[in-house]
Amino acid sequence: MYEAWDVKSYWVIQEYIYQNLVNRYGMKSDGYSAEHGARFALYNLGPNDDRLTLKLERFVSTTVDNVYQAMRDNPNLPNKDKFVNVLQTKLRAKLGVEFG
Repeated sequence: MYEAWDVKSYWVIQEYIYQNLVNRYGMKSDGYSAEHGARFALYNLGPNDDRLTLKLERFVSTTVDNVYQAMRDNPNLPNKDKFVNVLQTKLRAKLGVEFG
């Protein structure tokens, strides 16, 4: 659908997180095509004086269908309710966020 509508999804994530997606879900490890609807800008953190700076490593793309299929076929997908409860508990503890 994304590709048919000429719509793109952009992900800006660290290289090691993308490699985790490749290892866990079998996503494409490299390559870029302007026709793909899912585009990834992969970066790492590098020292710059007394702080860390984002350093672009590379661009990767794939179809939105490939991303969806990889995530859907995840054999270790957690139970949605448990996942949401754990996330809410962490957000309450760290940020004082309340949910209705």
